[in-house]
Amino acid sequence: MDYKYNSKSLRIAELYKEFLLKRRIKAGTKARSVRQLMSMYHISSTTADKVLRHLTEQDILYRIPSKGTFVKHDPPVELLVGFTDTEFCPPYASDFDKMHVNWSVSAFKKLNLTPRYISYDELVDPERAETAFSQINALLLQGNYIDERTLPQLKKFQGPIVIVNIYFPAETFLVSQVFPDFEAALRDLEPDIRKFKRLLIFSAGHNNAVQQEKLIRKIFSGKKIETVLIRVEQPNCFLKSFRYFLEHQTGYEDALLIMLSGWFSTGLKEAFGTKPLPRVLEIDNFEGGLPDAEQNAVFTAIEPRFQECYIEGLKLLKSQLENQSSDRRIVMVKPEIIIRKSFTPEIYLKTIKNKEST
Repeated sequence: MDYKYNSKSLRIAELYKEFLLKRRIKAGTKARSVRQLMSMYHISSTTADKVLRHLTEQDILYRIPSKGTFVKHDPPVELLVGFTDTEFCPPYASDFDKMHVNWSVSAFKKLNLTPRYISYDELVDPERAETAFSQINALLLQGNYIDERTLPQLKKFQGPIVIVNIYFPAETFLVSQVFPDFEAALRDLEPDIRKFKRLLIFSAGHNNAVQQEKLIRKIFSGKKIETVLIRVEQPNCFLKSFRYFLEHQTGYEDALLIMLSGWFSTGLKEAFGTKPLPRVLEIDNFEGGLPDAEQNAVFTAIEPRFQECYIEGLKLLKSQLENQSSDRRIVMVKPEIIIRKSFTPEIYLKTIKNKEST
């Protein structure tokens, strides 16, 4: 039997269905009787009976003659996500790490989830970590939280873990990961990059940067391109790169500068002032995260799409929780190439235009 959506019985049925979900009532549990529903919602026996019939037709409940009405399905898996909070980072975390807060918050909001934030200090303390883990059933883990102090506690967590913010498969902690597929983006730009005689790779020398250095050299080795590595190590990458480019403002005619951190790009921009800039490819699209980004941005960039990485990480956690799976999975998100005036990849743009026309 169909009931009008403005009928009292249907409104009460929706309230009772919400009650079952919020209380996480399991399949096979006996539902409230007609008399109990009458008392619970101050309704007549006729309306209470309609409520039960309506939820039976919706496949929420089922009836057994002479025994009563029962809940038919287990409640959906509730994702209780712990997220390592960059407001309380490890002492070696960079300002760029803290920019991930905005991306992660947006991802949680998009999926209507509220994280239980976990600080680095909690993870290094066995008792505090145990307390935090007791309140969650899945963990979205910032890669820079994995070190010799946190690893013993992390290995004790019983639920699924997905690591974000590490750009390569982790070797010390074999759990699922989501990270940008920088190789795919560099392959798209390869024909244009091969026009240059030299690639000057500016790197901070941390783990992610070292892996990116290796990736660039792997792609362009044997391509008649000289690759030159210039290390500008943390801390104070901006200040160090600013000083470097004050002293080195010529000799870039045949070179593409590949910046593995936006701090190098901003240091270069500040040092050159109004002078023409060298051709630059920025890996992390640091400018895109700054206030009034597109009004002032000049560097062509590979945008890692970190927010999408967080979303995919949360989806992966939900899938693993529902399937009770602990199998390690690696999910790679293809970055976006953002063209600005520091480097115009003509072959890439022509390829994109041809694809769009077909």
